[in-house]
Amino acid sequence: MSLIPLLPFTVVFILGILTQGIGVGVFFMFVPLAVALCALLLRRGYVAIMALSFTVGYAVAYINQPPPLQSRMMDRELDYSGVVSALTDYDSGRGLIVEIDSCEGMPCGKILVKAFIPSSLPVVDETDRIDFSASLTPLVHKPDLPDGIDFGAHLRREGVVAECLIRPGSIEAVRAEPGFINSIRRLRGKITGLIASSSLGSSSKEFLNAIMTGDRSMLSSDTREIFSSTGLSHMLALSGLHVGLLTWLISMLLFPLWICGMKRTRVVLIIILIWLFAVMTGLSPSVVRATVMATVFLISIMMERVRSPFNSLCFAAVVILVFSPSSIYTVGFQLSFLAVAAILIFAERFNPVGRRHVVWHGVLSYPSVTLAAMLGTGFVSAYYFNIFPLYFIPANFIGALLLPPILVCGVVFIVADVCGLEYEWLGRVIDSLVDILVGSADWLSRLPGAVSEIYVPPLSVVAWLLALGALAFFLYRRGAAYGIAVVLLAVFAVSYAMLLSSPACGIESYIVKGGRHTSILIRENAGFQMVSTAPSHELMAIREEHEERYRKYMLKRGIDSISILPLRYVSANVRRDSDIITVGSRKFALVAGKEAPIDTIGQHVDYAVVCSGFRGEILDIVRQLRADTIVLSSDLNKRRHDRYYRELLDASVPVFSLRDRGVISHDFIGTLR
Repeated sequence: MSLIPLLPFTVVFILGILTQGIGVGVFFMFVPLAVALCALLLRRGYVAIMALSFTVGYAVAYINQPPPLQSRMMDRELDYSGVVSALTDYDSGRGLIVEIDSCEGMPCGKILVKAFIPSSLPVVDETDRIDFSASLTPLVHKPDLPDGIDFGAHLRREGVVAECLIRPGSIEAVRAEPGFINSIRRLRGKITGLIASSSLGSSSKEFLNAIMTGDRSMLSSDTREIFSSTGLSHMLALSGLHVGLLTWLISMLLFPLWICGMKRTRVVLIIILIWLFAVMTGLSPSVVRATVMATVFLISIMMERVRSPFNSLCFAAVVILVFSPSSIYTVGFQLSFLAVAAILIFAERFNPVGRRHVVWHGVLSYPSVTLAAMLGTGFVSAYYFNIFPLYFIPANFIGALLLPPILVCGVVFIVADVCGLEYEWLGRVIDSLVDILVGSADWLSRLPGAVSEIYVPPLSVVAWLLALGALAFFLYRRGAAYGIAVVLLAVFAVSYAMLLSSPACGIESYIVKGGRHTSILIRENAGFQMVSTAPSHELMAIREEHEERYRKYMLKRGIDSISILPLRYVSANVRRDSDIITVGSRKFALVAGKEAPIDTIGQHVDYAVVCSGFRGEILDIVRQLRADTIVLSSDLNKRRHDRYYRELLDASVPVFSLRDRGVISHDFIGTLR
């Protein structure tokens, strides 16, 4: 611990941030402040500093809370102005993160908003200011099913408080936002343009753009899946490896300064250039962490001080969290710091060859580093993404050998292209290396058991991290108790995850939200079936969409896939007769035509689900179906939905709106026994 004095303070600082994050009131801060004061009076400086570190962590998180969405902005179309901080291209349009600072022409508190433009026009880029009209709605999680994936969770953690749809015609102006930082950010788009217009192959262009700029929009879905299934996703996201290679390349280019005796000037220039790179790529946690660590390392060389990588890691964490405490909740921050910490703790101990054997030590360091990183991040990654790559060691061994020459050759190729020099042979080398990397990853991803889909509960993650802590003590102190703790905690983490993901018993039914259709999902033990109002030619695409969206729900209950329920179906607990679905003792009627289906008239149903396509009188449905409750689906036109809702309330008919309240929950339809 004497070699890493920043570690305890960093841990306590993070605990302060987490304490504020779980909702502990601000008055609680008087407790650690009182402890710090008492410790100072008793001349316990260490205790006082620790208490103050906790307080500072809480205060930083409290001050950096995103402002709430003002009530006057909710569900009203207003004029806004803001700067685009992030952009993602989709087949159907563009997704933006906009930092709004003006409402109706008047300055307002800055808020982050998730926006979608259903068009590729007008052209909007990062750091552009846009003036637009839209109606904001709070960005909240309304899960369709238990254990549903919260696709907006990472955005809320980063301070995004609302979402909206921006019609292309409602964008009044698009202009580049001035400022030095924004000018640096715009270099990213220019580099992407240079790569896209180069003579490289398509695979090389998309891969090189990802590892040089951090922009993965050019990557095909097949490439993403191949890298994900082999544990190579970290190569597509800028991290310490990329920053380290860039630092080495810059140091080589500035080597003449070292020869001329300008060693400090060389170090300062390296630090400036890598920070410009960090700003250009968007200051992601992994890049900032690597840049801070590289900066501390370079300064320690310049000042001839003893270097402590773990201290640098702790310092990087504090720097990031001081400016962005919400980063502690993001996947990128957690995986980046866990990976580096695990490498620093375990990699050297896992290497069976000592440093005296330079060649073999260097060769075996590749699998040692890969194993250490996977131990640190494997369970956390599986918790978030529900997959575990079996062949991560050979895949990363190949990737670690090929990534450095690809990156270095790519930088040289692009710089030469800017200078008007054409090195076709270098382009062919890059294409060959990328083809070998992608081809190897593709081959490994096709091997039996290459990817295991698993459900990992939070308790398993905690147990695994505790097992890693015990493993560290065992490797460094050699206590038998630590070894036993490692085995017990690891066995518990794995067995508990396997136990929770076993096939579940019982019957459940859910009416889920949809923009253009309505679906009812029915789970009967380990079987999962779907009824949808969508046309038959869209059913397969909707089923795939549901399997992706509800993957965590399915994994936890041991469900492999969703099947489409036939028009005529009978089982022990489920029955379907066209538009009438019976689940247990509950009966549903799907009303999606211009009027109630003929075969449903006169039948008593518990729930009449009125969907898009119905044009009749809502009270006729109540009489014809003798429905106990009317469910208004989310795909109904808003005006029609609101009219039906008012008419049903006036007639004292029980009504449930999926548009306003989200999915029907357990206490309404929910679990049927």
